[in-house]
Amino acid sequence: MIGARYEMRHVLWVPDAGVRQLPGVLFAVGRKRQPLPRALLESVAAELALAMELEDERRLGRERHEDSRSCLAALASSQSPSEILAGIVKD
Repeated sequence: MIGARYEMRHVLWVPDAGVRQLPGVLFAVGRKRQPLPRALLESVAAELALAMELEDERRLGRERHEDSRSCLAALASSQSPSEILAGIVKD
């Protein structure tokens, strides 16, 4: 553990620019004497935030699609409209 810390010449923290509830931080360590490329790490953080937002949107899309399929199935069944609405409110 001490050896790993000793070899850390440069440390860089870059905040994740995502819009999620729990934002993150990218942590980079360099062993060489030259400074770490901050712009590169910021670019990686931005791409990571975009990828995570895309996954969130896809998940929401799948959930909405499933909701609409269940509503259509309920409308096609012999349920009364009040039962269908009660099921929607319950969900």
